[in-house]
Amino acid sequence: IDRVTVDGLEVNIPPRDFATGKRPLPQPSSGNTRGRDSAGLIVRHLIATNVRMAVVPRESGKNAKVWDIFELEMKNLRSNEPATFTASLINPIPVGKIESTGTFGPWRSDEPGESPLAGDYTFAADLGTIKGLSGDLSAIGKMDGTIEQIKTTGQTRTDKFGLTELDGDPLPLTTAYEALVDGTKGDVELHRVDVHLGRSEFVAKGVVEGTKGIKGKRVVVNVKSQNANLGELLRFVSKAAQPPAFGNLVIDTAFDLPQGKEPVLTRVQLEGSVRAERVTFTNDAVQNKIDELSRRGQGKPGDASIDEVVSRLSTRFALKDGVFTYQTLTFNVQGADVQLNGTHSLRSKSLNLAGEVKLQATVSQTVTGFKSWLLKPFDPLLRKNGAGTRLVIRVEGT
Repeated sequence: IDRVTVDGLEVNIPPRDFATGKRPLPQPSSGNTRGRDSAGLIVRHLIATNVRMAVVPRESGKNAKVWDIFELEMKNLRSNEPATFTASLINPIPVGKIESTGTFGPWRSDEPGESPLAGDYTFAADLGTIKGLSGDLSAIGKMDGTIEQIKTTGQTRTDKFGLTELDGDPLPLTTAYEALVDGTKGDVELHRVDVHLGRSEFVAKGVVEGTKGIKGKRVVVNVKSQNANLGELLRFVSKAAQPPAFGNLVIDTAFDLPQGKEPVLTRVQLEGSVRAERVTFTNDAVQNKIDELSRRGQGKPGDASIDEVVSRLSTRFALKDGVFTYQTLTFNVQGADVQLNGTHSLRSKSLNLAGEVKLQATVSQTVTGFKSWLLKPFDPLLRKNGAGTRLVIRVEGT
């Protein structure tokens, strides 16, 4: 047959039987031609529009995976050899167009989910269709496997990726990924995703999976970084003429983004640890205070050579509904250790922290002259827990 044109084609693939692992076959009827030899039948050119393929998963808690393909062309379609294809479909979340070319088949009538599939694809999407995000995403990739297990690799690029709930500057976002897609459920195992957000580098692994009765996919991944740029990330979440600090971040966090219509910042949850190394502050007044803290902490309040002191910060944290909760947040400079617990709201930029400061020097050594003599009687009172001076503090404001 030279050409077949079809509109509104529906293909429904039933689930495997739990006991046998096989899919049910159609029951024969009086007009059944199932046994007839069709090995010689070739369709040279198949054009199908508005195609709907539904794959019913075996798990009762999963929705059927529906692929809506608005345009499909296949060439040299036959029973025992793969056919070439080009396909165009719309991805629902984020909304975008997928264009794919490759080979499909031969069709496994007994096990449709095991029909081979291979090819290349491009994807262009508007991330603004996910409430709370912004940016135009473009992706290219390759796929190989079967409908049930598609191995895929590719790259994405978003030149101006942003979080709309915050007033920060957008950053370029690129990724390279290796994943396994279950075409029967639409779930994805992310074996490895290398992420570059501005000058920061991250590695992610995890799953993107659906839940019956809930639209969209839940993203659960572990994210690690040995080289995240503190200055850029501060600009990303809070716009300013210049970032308040520079430094290098080491991050290890669990990331959970459930389905829902709420903004991303409301839904996303994080839990993990972060360490900031070699931190310096861009505001001269702030950096001068840090230098002064180090001088006094070392008992050298008049030593001007102690200058441009670098700081170190580490904490365990959790993020829920846009609010960070910090456990054992430590801030260190030479001569002084600060330990705090409390919260930080990303929306209001407000801080509410409480804890203690430990200095190497006694309280009388933190000042010079007459003040030093006046404070000597207090040295024994403030010398605690191995520190020359221990003070209780609060940090509040924005």
